[in-house]
Amino acid sequence: MNNTLTITASSALPSGAVTFAGTGDLICTTSLTLTFNGRTLSGGLQLKGSSQTYTLSGNAAVAGTLTLSGATAITLNWTSNETITCGSLVMTTATSGTAGIIVSGGTWSGAGVLKNNLTLTSATISGSVAYNTGTLTLGSNVTGASTPLITIALATTIASAGYNFGSVSITLSGAVTYTLTAVLATTGTLTLSANTTFSGAYNITCGPLTTSAATQSLTLTGNITASGLWTISCATSFTWSGAFDISADTSLINGGSTVTLPRNVAITNGTTVNTGNSIINGAGKTWSTGGWTATTAVSGTAKIVLTAGTWSGTGTVANDLDFNCSGFG
Repeated sequence: MNNTLTITASSALPSGAVTFAGTGDLICTTSLTLTFNGRTLSGGLQLKGSSQTYTLSGNAAVAGTLTLSGATAITLNWTSNETITCGSLVMTTATSGTAGIIVSGGTWSGAGVLKNNLTLTSATISGSVAYNTGTLTLGSNVTGASTPLITIALATTIASAGYNFGSVSITLSGAVTYTLTAVLATTGTLTLSANTTFSGAYNITCGPLTTSAATQSLTLTGNITASGLWTISCATSFTWSGAFDISADTSLINGGSTVTLPRNVAITNGTTVNTGNSIINGAGKTWSTGGWTATTAVSGTAKIVLTAGTWSGTGTVANDLDFNCSGFG
């Protein structure tokens, strides 16, 4: 099958001793049951149509690309806990259902939101993808290409199993609970743009960190460690709960936020404050930083501790201020 084959009838694939050969795609446009019986489709599989439901009977394997491209949202279900394994996954429309999808060795791309359980094994995330609702499992480390970004807007379980997301940036945009079953690790940017709640006693490591909801309160169940810039661009306020720390290499407080510290903060290589007068509150708490640059005024009850670097800028500091002379120059 080097050309495509389109199925438009509501019938199952042949269930007898049929084999697939060639690199063409099998295209389905009408709701049907896909009966693979342990066989591998040698080409690709396209599931299309408007609001169609496709059902797996037996585990399915697609050597090429699984393309989910309905004109409107489609459903991919299992009969009895089946999965479909594919080389690559292309999402152009929203897809939900009970069937698990396994991407093995290829690329996940496309803007369509996926809600089925998804496992990534030796996979690459290319460009911007979207996922929510189900369980996102890593079967190995993930690589990124073409400014990789995954956005998760609804409650989701992230089962990283000790693997990492490589350079893939992650945006958690829902005021919902994200359940972690292991450490969440990426060298890309982690963006928290809502009142995010984490479940699962695991730490988070990232490159840059952005917290950006207008009035933001995080619920942490582990430490967040950013190896890059932590940007706080909350228009009104930022805080978090839980006996866990947020630390970063550098930080930027932007937009006149009121930052309330429930714990001490450690910034290794410098803090910048600009665009609106900011407040750093937290009686008995410290904001330790390896340098300070402020173009606007800063006040509040937390103590600013300069551990190294330089102090510059025209913005006044009304907080208590300590110089750690052993590291400050």
